[in-house]
Amino acid sequence: LAGRPVFTGFCASCHGIRGEGGAGPSFLGARLERDYPKPEGQVAFVAAGRGVMPAFSGILTHQQIENVVAYERQILSKAP
Repeated sequence: LAGRPVFTGFCASCHGIRGEGGAGPSFLGARLERDYPKPEGQVAFVAAGRGVMPAFSGILTHQQIENVVAYERQILSKAP
């Protein structure tokens, strides 16, 4: 998926290379779908940031944010 290199470059340092968590929360166990039932909510969160999560709207394009959200939801969140 197109979001993998974006995730590796910008997200993995906090969320782990497999989405297992670290400084940032884990994505495993369908957590993203629980926290953000619709992908648009997660896209908005990644763009705006909150707390220790930085805002990526000035760093990544909207398409890159949508791609990384899709990667996190479709690949990482489904991992065992």
